[in-house]
Amino acid sequence: MQANFNPEVGFVRRENMKHSSGDLSWRPRPASGGRIRNYLLGVTTDYYEASDTGKLETRQHSVNTGVSFQDGSSLNAIATTTFDRLDEPFAIQPGIVIPVGDYEYTNAGASYSSDPSRPFSGGAGVTTGGFWDGHNTTVTGTFTLKPNYHLSVGMNYSRNDVNLPYGDFTTTLVGTRVLCGFTSRLLLNSFLQYNASTHQFSSNTRFNFIHHPMSDLYVVYNERRDTNTGALIDRGLIVKLTNLFDF
Repeated sequence: MQANFNPEVGFVRRENMKHSSGDLSWRPRPASGGRIRNYLLGVTTDYYEASDTGKLETRQHSVNTGVSFQDGSSLNAIATTTFDRLDEPFAIQPGIVIPVGDYEYTNAGASYSSDPSRPFSGGAGVTTGGFWDGHNTTVTGTFTLKPNYHLSVGMNYSRNDVNLPYGDFTTTLVGTRVLCGFTSRLLLNSFLQYNASTHQFSSNTRFNFIHHPMSDLYVVYNERRDTNTGALIDRGLIVKLTNLFDF
């Protein structure tokens, strides 16, 4: 990883670690039927340790429960306990640094999503509880509009209100995704996002033409701008052609 690498638009692979995970769930169906399709009770665990020393770095235990309805909607609740060990100070925001140490905290949340097959669907969720040695509340919301089989427009919203002994901050993300199927072989996928914390607007647009079965032409355009000044931060155009040969 280069020194000037910016991970804001993706995930950073964790180095020198061993990851163990497991999950167990029980989904009983009610004998009487009715509106409820099934109940859910599950547990999940993730365990990260250093490959060379075996020292624990992160541990998460989650318990979730919920109900799935016959129309495809669902209601869920989850509680998570997290342990994190910092060997180096972590700059979570400019001017806000979490010091070296061991941190253990618990949060809980609930979410609801409506029937995704409807012309209009959506969902909402809230999670609140510990965050390092402070507190965080996350609110999320989504909605999707599908006026016909060719077009789908979705929006998502996420806001974090973080309170730490070293400072408070909020982060807000607003995104829009447009999926358009002109034909079964000609597709357009566009994702637009605004980050209120960095005052940046980013876009990713992908054009896909299936010229033969299992063979595609992709044209991808990416752009990121500073919304305060309108200055272009980066821009990229990618063309990819695949072709399946039958011998």
